[in-house]
Amino acid sequence: MSDPEPTGLSGFTIGDLGVFIGTLGSVITGILIALQHSKCKNIKCGWTGCSCDRDPEGEVAPVQPVAEEEEAIIPAADP
Repeated sequence: MSDPEPTGLSGFTIGDLGVFIGTLGSVITGILIALQHSKCKNIKCGWTGCSCDRDPEGEVAPVQPVAEEEEAIIPAADP
């Protein structure tokens, strides 16, 4: 007779549990880092989705590209 197919959680090993806990911890850490670096003053997540209240005084104006100046041609000195 062969052993019956494992059912439920009996098919998982301690290594599988470690991978699951590590992955879950990485996801939570990534979310916390994103929230920490956010420019939002108040973040709300509810049944209707996530919303963010930004502080307009703390926002930085977008950087404008600097126009390149033409190079000045300096005449060579006569020897």
